[in-house]
Amino acid sequence: MKYHKITIDKNKYDIYEYDNIMLMNLTNHPCTFVDTWKKQKEEKDIILPPSGLVVRGFLKEMTIIKNNHYEISEPKYIGDYSVSKILDSIKEKYPNIIFIGSYKTAIAFPGLVYSMIPVSGAGSIVLSDKKMNIRKFHSFKPIN
Repeated sequence: MKYHKITIDKNKYDIYEYDNIMLMNLTNHPCTFVDTWKKQKEEKDIILPPSGLVVRGFLKEMTIIKNNHYEISEPKYIGDYSVSKILDSIKEKYPNIIFIGSYKTAIAFPGLVYSMIPVSGAGSIVLSDKKMNIRKFHSFKPIN
């Protein structure tokens, strides 16, 4: 995996390149991937370290119905506008970069941050043992 260090507004961030895929891990922990497209005798883990930029989506509840007996709310995940500007700056330099984050973060930054998809059978295990597909991601906004 190739490594690139970029500076945006005096802050340094790490970007990694795997098989012509530019990736930036926006979580605070390393992510373990497997290349499901390459047939290998032995499965090799691909470790993507954190980039140095941690991005999160924050829950905001929107009340839909409220009466004397109950309340129904709709969860909305929102992102920080200043973070969007940083990601946009990075995207200008690396137009094909994939920003990787949690589901909440991907929902908060639709079409900009993508969530990871576990390989078959890895959906409900602890994070440290979870392996993700390095060639498949979820988007929460239609891609044009």
